[in-house]
Amino acid sequence: MMAFVAVGSYGDLSGTSRGTDVTLTVTARDVISAGFTRDEYFPINRWRLQAPDLAWRERKSEGKNGPIFPQGVYCGSDCVLPLVSMEQGQNIIEAIYTRFPDTSCDSSCDEKLRTSSITTLGLSEH
Repeated sequence: MMAFVAVGSYGDLSGTSRGTDVTLTVTARDVISAGFTRDEYFPINRWRLQAPDLAWRERKSEGKNGPIFPQGVYCGSDCVLPLVSMEQGQNIIEAIYTRFPDTSCDSSCDEKLRTSSITTLGLSEH
């Protein structure tokens, strides 16, 4: 089984000293992010073909008392590899799409492809 693995601590102490230790693993089937950090990060395991697009995002805060979303690689709205620089994030994303070009090809999270699953019958009208 072939896999792509990116480790958030990069083998040095900088990630660990900031309270971050996250591993992103991309396989022929899954996008798996496991580990911990102090900011808004939750481990995920998604089917790779149905996962939202991967992108690097800047750190974002939701106000004074709101959550803090770390900079890093995101899969849709979920951070999958926090505290990586823009350059590192773009290199990681490029490597994933090079190895697995069909990543996100069947994503139902793509707003351009999303259609309503609600069927109206017009029963509320007189």
